[in-house]
Amino acid sequence: MIEIERKKLDVMQSMGNGREDRDTTYHFLMSLWEPINRLPEDRQMFLRMKIQEMIFQETQKQKGTQSSTSSSQMQLFQKMEDQIKEKEANT
Repeated sequence: MIEIERKKLDVMQSMGNGREDRDTTYHFLMSLWEPINRLPEDRQMFLRMKIQEMIFQETQKQKGTQSSTSSSQMQLFQKMEDQIKEKEANT
């Protein structure tokens, strides 16, 4: 009986060793969850946009292109950042 339970445990543990157990990017991103979650919602959204902006820029660099879209996105991100800073200054 104990041997069967050990085998069950081994199977369950092996099933739990999915990608998240080996993926350092997953663990890094999960380590950011709690500090980001503590931010006010507008700051969370701003931070998400900045992260997306950085990822977009890196993927464009890998492609070896710099599209006009990234320039317009940069302007949009800058405008939003300015609005958030202005809101914070007024509170």
